[in-house]
Amino acid sequence: MEQNFREKSKQNALKDSSRTITFGELDTISGKIYSFLRSRNIGREDVVLINLPRSLSVVCAMVGVLRSGAAYIVMDAGDPVEKVKYAFNESQSKLLLDADIYTQMMNAEPAAGYEKREPHDLAYVIYTFAFQDKNYGYASAVAICLLVVILLIHLIQTVCFKEKDEVKQA
Repeated sequence: MEQNFREKSKQNALKDSSRTITFGELDTISGKIYSFLRSRNIGREDVVLINLPRSLSVVCAMVGVLRSGAAYIVMDAGDPVEKVKYAFNESQSKLLLDADIYTQMMNAEPAAGYEKREPHDLAYVIYTFAFQDKNYGYASAVAICLLVVILLIHLIQTVCFKEKDEVKQA
């Protein structure tokens, strides 16, 4: 990540329907998130629940959380409050990163670098929910370790995406 930030700082890193950000901008934004989390003693093996509207901000938050050493859960800002509360409490998250918190994070001074981690450290958690009579009948969670993320990044680099290539999210 740091190598891309440094060597590709002016190249486009992320694009959505409303904006594009460079690797340098991603470094600055995720550095602000990292700084904010570090100032609140959130780090390795902690969990942050990201609850933002679908946008580049979600990806920036994911990168910032990983830089802090913490793991993340991503839930859509439109999800019912009960569902978000359940995942927050069940995962023992340390922070609910919503639009208000994200705005506060953007006022932080960016921190350089990242926290050292081990391959078995928690990277992210995926929750799935089943409905039962308009209520959540049960939920299951899958915890993903950092090694899986490293392997995925390696796979993406092996595929050799070019700058004009796009990866779409449904």
